[in-house]
Amino acid sequence: HHRRRLLLALQILFSSFFCLESEVLLFLCTALFALSMPLNGARLRKLSKGFRGRSKNCKLLARRRAEKALQYQYRDRRQRKRVHRAAWIQQINAATRQHGLSYSRFMQGLTHTDIKLDRKVLADLSVFEPYSFRAVVSVVDQALVNSQRLPYAPGQAQYVVTPMALPREAIDEVVQE
Repeated sequence: HHRRRLLLALQILFSSFFCLESEVLLFLCTALFALSMPLNGARLRKLSKGFRGRSKNCKLLARRRAEKALQYQYRDRRQRKRVHRAAWIQQINAATRQHGLSYSRFMQGLTHTDIKLDRKVLADLSVFEPYSFRAVVSVVDQALVNSQRLPYAPGQAQYVVTPMALPREAIDEVVQE
């Protein structure tokens, strides 16, 4: 009885803030309700399934292990993102060094170009499409060659990619204006 009333209150709360379908609202509300439930009974048995020794049978040990498992879950969901990003950076670094660029110079050159690829896509390109990755590296390398420090504002400087067709005198005129 109380659970049904709480679910209805959560549905009303969610529907006022978000424009979601009723099935999605019901799922969100039941998920929130399940998270707020204490660790006992069926939820504890479900979480402790697969534990070794008395940790799956004895309620006291099962509760301790299940709480610790939930803490590990929370921590590792964040660590997984860090680990993947580090792996992508290592793959990109190895691939760019094969073409004579370091990772930091490559990422600096990406900011000078209009290439909007994230690290995951770049890592996949370097592994599965080496010729395409070589083309990206050559564009970035050319942008690094063409970039130079030009005055941007008093006391500041900004990297600007100069078009290859413009002579140096035309660039100087633009900068002086």
